[in-house]
Amino acid sequence: MTDSASRIPFRRLIEVELHHVDLGVGYELEALPEEFVIRENDFLAQRFAGHPDVVPTTTVTEDGRLWTTGGGSDGAPVTVRGTAPDILGWLCGRRDGSALTVDGGGLPVLPRYRLRHMTYSGTVKVGGPADVHELTDLMISKVAVGPMNNNAYLLRCRATGEQLLIDAAAEAGVLLRLIGEDGIASVVTTHRHGDHWQALAEVVAATGARTYAGRYDAEGIPVPTDELVEDGGTIRVGQVTLTARHLTGHTPGSVALVYDDPHGAPHLFTGDCLFPGGVGNTHKDPEAFASLLHDVETKLFDRLPDETWVYPGHGHDTTLGAERPQLPRWRERGW
Repeated sequence: MTDSASRIPFRRLIEVELHHVDLGVGYELEALPEEFVIRENDFLAQRFAGHPDVVPTTTVTEDGRLWTTGGGSDGAPVTVRGTAPDILGWLCGRRDGSALTVDGGGLPVLPRYRLRHMTYSGTVKVGGPADVHELTDLMISKVAVGPMNNNAYLLRCRATGEQLLIDAAAEAGVLLRLIGEDGIASVVTTHRHGDHWQALAEVVAATGARTYAGRYDAEGIPVPTDELVEDGGTIRVGQVTLTARHLTGHTPGSVALVYDDPHGAPHLFTGDCLFPGGVGNTHKDPEAFASLLHDVETKLFDRLPDETWVYPGHGHDTTLGAERPQLPRWRERGW
């Protein structure tokens, strides 16, 4: 199969991820593989979820598959019905939606992003939409919540649709809208500090998710922990495996999670143990600082490559390569 406009083999288009180019170029959406159309609808529904200009919207295909999106606007909820390609064409801006039917009001007006600009930056703000990092096997949605600007991360296995949440930090309503009707199988709390579990009880009550936390921090989390996480232990989300690393110093039992992507660089969720510019707060305790720096160096920097993408518990993302040259300075300054 070939893109008739540019003569680029379709296989190559798949490999470079079509949502990062323009879905309106040179081929019919109906000709795309069904699984690809479903995946792109997933991606775009996530991208518009919680958008302040989009009313709560449910899209339903002829075979009953549905997505929920929008929700940031106070307008009345609507349901949009049509074929999966027609829904995709409307979501991405290629089609005007005239082939769709709408229950509950008019067809929502979506922001017209050019999909080639939909690259992940990791820059989010409280009250704003999630940013979505799409990998070959995993979708990572990052959202900022609460008065301390915490990051929460929703991981979705692209093969099975199973989801896992890292840190139900605050604003349960925001997190539940991000999670959507598919729910979550599990939620991991990176450490015991209260700003990382304020919404945990409500999210677990609403979803029935199993709870995970580091063995030495679980007692400090008021929601019961179903699974104690050991150093080197694994947690699965669908067909994706995360490996836990205990990091002692910020708290006794903080855990970082490593996704060693078989298709690219590793991805590392560090809670409050590693940020751009330094390790987490050890409250001027030299012993705690030495412990945390040692664990971060030996369990993260020594084992993972510079290309490793770092997702911290607050603020912007970074990479291990960007932080590695600063390790001697961190050690010298003592924090």
